[in-house]
Amino acid sequence: MAKAKKNQENIELLLQECEVVREMSEEAFRKYMRVLRAKTCEEEYEMQQKVLNDVRDMDDEQYEAFVEYVEERGILGWFTKTVITVKEPDEEQNGMMTAFQYGHRFDGIDAILKKYPWVCPQWLMEKRRFHCPDKVVATMVCHPEDIFDKKEGERLVLKRLNKTIEGNRKGAVKVFEQHMRKQFK
Repeated sequence: MAKAKKNQENIELLLQECEVVREMSEEAFRKYMRVLRAKTCEEEYEMQQKVLNDVRDMDDEQYEAFVEYVEERGILGWFTKTVITVKEPDEEQNGMMTAFQYGHRFDGIDAILKKYPWVCPQWLMEKRRFHCPDKVVATMVCHPEDIFDKKEGERLVLKRLNKTIEGNRKGAVKVFEQHMRKQFK
């Protein structure tokens, strides 16, 4: 019971911090991030930086969805959630769909370890060149001559998102292989 109460308090503090950060000017936000970096460890700072930068970039509707999701499932669930945003077609621009997903930072290391299980995971974690982007984004734009279909757009943007994630994993393996070739020359 005490742990659940502590988690709820942490979520409330995080959401209060997000509200304050959304209202900050750009300069005040930079100063806040410098202070935060000095007070926290590198891993925690990166996680908080990602959340706070994303919160600042969200429009009101996206922010409300973020708050609702965090209140229901906690902040860690947000990092592995796939979010699809839809921009309905208007006269100047065709329909556009964007999907993004968090939690892919160590996908490259996972792919390397599957192909080369003899490699030390700790060594891989220390080398940032083998990390993948944590936030993967895919965008689809409806062709001017086509009729915008939301369901088809969602299907295609998720397909592109999965291709991008898989491409990042393969890219990390290639970077590792090139690194090993250089070491043995």
